[in-house]
Amino acid sequence: MTKEQQDHTWACLPKEVRKEIRTLYQHVSKNPRLDKYDSVYLATLEDVFDKHNLTSDTEPEEMLMVERVKVSQKYASVNKAINDTVSTNTLYFLKGKRSILKSLLGNKCLTDKDSDTDVPKPKFKVGDMVKIILCTHPEYRNKVGIITSIDSCGNPYVKVDGLGTLFHAPYALEPYTEENKKPMEEKESGKEDNFPTKELNLLELLKGCNETAFYSPSFSVVVLKAITEDNKKPLYWDFGAIHLYTYADGRIYSDSVPTIFPSRVLYEKYPLNAAKAWQEWKEARKPKRWEPHPGERFFFVNAAGMVSQDYCRTEEESNEMQLKRRAVGNEFRTGKAAESFAKIYRQALAKFHDENPEK
Repeated sequence: MTKEQQDHTWACLPKEVRKEIRTLYQHVSKNPRLDKYDSVYLATLEDVFDKHNLTSDTEPEEMLMVERVKVSQKYASVNKAINDTVSTNTLYFLKGKRSILKSLLGNKCLTDKDSDTDVPKPKFKVGDMVKIILCTHPEYRNKVGIITSIDSCGNPYVKVDGLGTLFHAPYALEPYTEENKKPMEEKESGKEDNFPTKELNLLELLKGCNETAFYSPSFSVVVLKAITEDNKKPLYWDFGAIHLYTYADGRIYSDSVPTIFPSRVLYEKYPLNAAKAWQEWKEARKPKRWEPHPGERFFFVNAAGMVSQDYCRTEEESNEMQLKRRAVGNEFRTGKAAESFAKIYRQALAKFHDENPEK
């Protein structure tokens, strides 16, 4: 639908109905747990009425509504009267009446059968190659596919190799020709492989993460419920009242791409590389070893297994022994932590001497 058609559709609604639709749209759009059904609901309203009309308090000009058959009959009777009249004054009056009808309603509403010139031709047909310029699924954006079918609403179904088939509104597509093929190939030649999944295994990463919330660009917030014994789709997720099973790398279908990310922040940072997003999430979860700052006191365990104290020097000032301690992490913030390590060290040292008396 064009913007003009959307505005006309919106203006034809009674004021009470427009108010109710606005309320429903705002209620759903503010839902923090927006699922895919809510997204489709919002997208449908925006396609029919335009987002500006749904969010603006400005009321359109009032529209008059009349049955088309009555208008057509009135127009036909005026034309007949023009052909039959012999009075010049009456002829001027009837032509003025016909001119008013045409200026207000146009030929399309006045005739019983639309002319061929008034029927808009479809923008695309089955078999056309198109480029996807707008899509809620980022993996489909700027991809080239072929239209396999067109539904009753005029929305083409586009098949993209390696991703699958998805329907799109006509305004989200543009024709793909040989002229724009070369620049696009040059642009993508320097890109890294999108969605690498060979090394992505969430089974190991997500151990102990049951009931933890993650992010999906398709379903918003998803919660890991369990890691099952299923060899095909072992990951069991929950988003609202709907449950979902995925492959070990986060794919829903074998020919799709990973749809589970650690968080929305990491998804926006790596929208085309789930493996990198999960790797950064993994690194952020690693416990960081404490290291003293120059001038700070710390405890360490000497070769005899006894706890001693020292202060941290810069690398230029450090002696050989302190550099060795720093290399193996033998520096502790508290004496209690150092004593715990010393106890384990002495036990291991004693066991070594018992097993190797000659040493």
